[in-house]
Amino acid sequence: MSGDTGRTWTVNSDLAGGGLLVVIAAVALVYARDATFNVWIFPRITAIVLAILGTGLLIKGWLSPDRRKVFDDQGANTVLPFAVGLIVYGVLFSRVGFVPTTIVTYAAATWVLRRRFTLRSAAISLVIGTVITLVLYQVFTRVFYVPLPEGTWWQGG
Repeated sequence: MSGDTGRTWTVNSDLAGGGLLVVIAAVALVYARDATFNVWIFPRITAIVLAILGTGLLIKGWLSPDRRKVFDDQGANTVLPFAVGLIVYGVLFSRVGFVPTTIVTYAAATWVLRRRFTLRSAAISLVIGTVITLVLYQVFTRVFYVPLPEGTWWQGG
């Protein structure tokens, strides 16, 4: 007996990922309007790149299907925590602000992906999240002149 009493859920990872990228690109193109050129151009370029990459994954997934387990061998969900994390990030992004929300999100993702659940690993992940976030913040605000949310919770609104 294998001990597997339930169904194994699999998904064509290339089709799922490609479809998600195309949807994200479409949403970015729809919502990136009525803004200054610097605010308008960055999401457009990003959306075009995501659409190209997503289309490539869709083609690859169609021609050479690669089915992956949605659940790992221990039964822990490998997709749901990241999906929930992205939703929470989207909800908190404008309220808490870019810097704190992105630091926590990057740190949590890095910590989970490292699969070393120790205090030292958490600290390293927090440092990585902080460095990446501060670099991104500088690039967006000083190179592209894209204003990022500072957080309405801190401003009393």
